Amino acid sequence: MGKIDPRTRFVLYAVALFVGTHWPALVLPSVVPVSDKTIHFLAWGLWLALLASAWKMPLALLLALGVVCGAADEASQAIPVLNRHSSLADALANVIGVVAVWSMVVVRRHQAPCLQWFWVLLSAACIVLAWTNIAADHKMVPTLLLGGLVFMVSALRIRRTLA
Repeated sequence: MGKIDPRTRFVLYAVALFVGTHWPALVLPSVVPVSDKTIHFLAWGLWLALLASAWKMPLALLLALGVVCGAADEASQAIPVLNRHSSLADALANVIGVVAVWSMVVVRRHQAPCLQWFWVLLSAACIVLAWTNIAADHKMVPTLLLGGLVFMVSALRIRRTLA
């Protein structure tokens, strides 16, 4: 079996993600061991990783496209005929996943070392927010902790590449 072209891989995943997020009245089975926010984080993080490997685009465009598409995907679920639920917490999980993977892409390209402190602050903010009642009420604790971990790994990898 041949290797799948990165652009084809991205398109296939993007279509599957769109269908999965817009399938009318889709309900996850109760055996899924993680919060749906964590699934949003991982799904959109993977979307950005596949996009970044398929097309070498400027980092700012990559981030903007990821944030806009992640937020728009969640907002479009409010279309009444889909019988889906759109929430700000889900959109936030999408955006955190996009930004977290984008930070790893930046590190991989060895650019923008001045952003190290920005990622440290994002990491700290995610970890602090994970301990709030709001995060617990919206089932965002695992997502925020995972985002904080990814941001911290990005900051540490930049520090290591500068040494």
